[in-house]
Amino acid sequence: MPAAMNSVVRIALLVLIGCIFVSLRTNAQAIIQGMLLKADGKPMPYAELEIVPPELKKIIVDSRFVATSDSRGKFIFNNVPPGRYTLSINFDDKPSQLVPYDTYFYPIAFDRYDAEILKVESSTRLRNLVFRLPPALTAKTITGRVVTEDGFPVKLALVRMWDLRVESPAGGAGATTTIDGRFKLFGFVGRRYQIGAIAFDRRESTAFVSFSNVIGVAETPPFAVQDSQHEMTIVVRPRRNGDEDYWKRYIGYLIMPPPSNLVDYRASPLSSR
Repeated sequence: MPAAMNSVVRIALLVLIGCIFVSLRTNAQAIIQGMLLKADGKPMPYAELEIVPPELKKIIVDSRFVATSDSRGKFIFNNVPPGRYTLSINFDDKPSQLVPYDTYFYPIAFDRYDAEILKVESSTRLRNLVFRLPPALTAKTITGRVVTEDGFPVKLALVRMWDLRVESPAGGAGATTTIDGRFKLFGFVGRRYQIGAIAFDRRESTAFVSFSNVIGVAETPPFAVQDSQHEMTIVVRPRRNGDEDYWKRYIGYLIMPPPSNLVDYRASPLSSR
């Protein structure tokens, strides 16, 4: 092949490679990548992280704004739209057994105003971020009894505990009391909660209940879980006119017309009042 032809071929190849490179750069999608660590420096696996524009107070329901750390603590946000974001864990959410942390922001902030703002453009590649979490919250089992004003245990009462910082009453963790009125719930030391209890004379065999079967209600004052948490006693009072609004706070989404397939659960002396 003549030397002149070789030169033309080389130039053509260089132009083609250049075009491919420009195309790849043009089509590149922004990513945010890093490592999530516990306070001791070990990887924090299987935790959900989120990026949220600083002007928003709720998570955007879109897979591009949520990532989960893998078994080695690595995470990546792909195809991130251009914008400004804070990076966090448990944004607008409560701690859990899997992720026992308060809301926390990158790099080291409990307060969002102290968080670093990540600026993303179409071709941004934010790599090797190290997001180290504070010490984990201490989990605590919260036990108690639901009783009548006369001290009789209330069995099969619905008990619901909600985190005052992030939840509504109906969104809290729930439990049903045992035959001796006992229940067990789960919280974290230092977090503030409130518990409501609903007693029934009868309950359907499914999870649904009817207000027509409610015979007593109770609600604790707000409380913070302590290291030496003692067993709680929740005293239900007989149902009164106007209690519908009270109980709907806790189990509004369970309301249904009185069902026909009721199982009789004569729980306590409240049922005869």
